[in-house]
Amino acid sequence: MAGPLMERGHKVSILIQDTEENRLRVQLECPTVHAYYIKAGGVREDLKARIGKVNEIKPDCVWVCGPGIRNFVTKIKGCPEGLVIADHSELLSAIKNRHFFRRAYDYLVETFFASVIQEHVVSSVYLRDNLKRRLRMLGRKVDPFYFPYAFNSKVMLTENSSINKSIVSEHARYRCIVYLGTFSENYGIFDMIRAISEVSKNYSDVRLILMGQGREEERAKILVKELGLEEHVKFAGYVPEELLATYCSLAYAFICPLRDTVQDWARCPSKLYLYLPYRKPIITCKIGEAAQMFKQEDYLYQPGDLKSMARAIGKTLSDEAIPLGVDPSMHTWEARVDAFLDWVSVNHPRLTKV
Repeated sequence: MAGPLMERGHKVSILIQDTEENRLRVQLECPTVHAYYIKAGGVREDLKARIGKVNEIKPDCVWVCGPGIRNFVTKIKGCPEGLVIADHSELLSAIKNRHFFRRAYDYLVETFFASVIQEHVVSSVYLRDNLKRRLRMLGRKVDPFYFPYAFNSKVMLTENSSINKSIVSEHARYRCIVYLGTFSENYGIFDMIRAISEVSKNYSDVRLILMGQGREEERAKILVKELGLEEHVKFAGYVPEELLATYCSLAYAFICPLRDTVQDWARCPSKLYLYLPYRKPIITCKIGEAAQMFKQEDYLYQPGDLKSMARAIGKTLSDEAIPLGVDPSMHTWEARVDAFLDWVSVNHPRLTKV
């Protein structure tokens, strides 16, 4: 959001943990933003540093990225008219494979944030409905603002990025299915590999490119070897943002596995939006935000059904493949920022700048 906000005449500051990756991201995506890097420390030290910096900057608006004790900024000292917004992107208290006491703690933090923060922004319809019910239980008549993720056109569009020719050459003779995300069972890493095993029986030139990292990476590589898929599955590892456009430009289709769980209904898979500007088919399930975005059934598969996933992949490789039925321009950060500023002007007209 920082870049589009600044392009529209607003001053933007970011308080962000001091890591090499974060510094590179800021330099790539919004190099002119006022970035304040916070050294990692204990909870008390982190919270004190954040509150101190907010009170020093005295912004008109604070966007708190997720409920958490380290982010517990409820007001802006010296700015009684200032607006504090909490951003909700997942529902940790509803993830069943987390420890009960951890979930109970998450529920208390989520509820506490709902009770004291002025406004709330949610990244999925499921979160919007859940938080609205919780706010009503707390006696608050605040309607969460629906604000799903988007893509950065300055990073993802190939005309704005240099293409790595050696990577393109490596995969040139294959029809590539591209995945970007975490390598974990919950995110479908093993399902994708097994589905590609089925698809490769009919399409000898299919290749699954896996970008990312995760705790199941070694197990996934073992499975690839057991199934004899070394030519059909390639692990690209962590891919820096400047190379994302190169890998995405290879795609015949993208894949975003989802499951029929509260976790997947509640979260907003950011990768769905990163794939949009390439206007290629996106293989996914009618779950959560994917159900909101994709109304056509062509490349949707039944969650947990490997044969259904394999059929959807095969359809993208066939002569009957049809283009993406979504307008990417509706899902840029520029479009999201315009909607956000309109919402602020209606609900908080006293703020002349955000």
